[in-house]
Amino acid sequence: MRPLFKSVLFGSLVLLAACSKGPTIDATTDETLNNSLNALYQSLSPNESEKLRQDITWLNTYFERRIYKGEKVEDAQSAYVLMLNGKTPDEIGEQVDALRPYEQKS
Repeated sequence: MRPLFKSVLFGSLVLLAACSKGPTIDATTDETLNNSLNALYQSLSPNESEKLRQDITWLNTYFERRIYKGEKVEDAQSAYVLMLNGKTPDEIGEQVDALRPYEQKS
């Protein structure tokens, strides 16, 4: 009985940790991306919502510039979806912060 208890406890802790990540972005389709962003904008505080809007706007501009510089549209779109899908607003902010210095060097 003891090993079963440990397994159930461990599984519960893993599930709890996964759920505590907070709301994430679903970018599997354009529609789910728009729906999940709108839901996030509404559920976040006004400051957090504005920060996420700014980060998404910055990422849109960043990927538009990549296309302008010659990257294939499909490749840029795939990278954009990968960058957003399953991420929390905080993770998006961290990615934007990491990309900003890189963009200034280009």
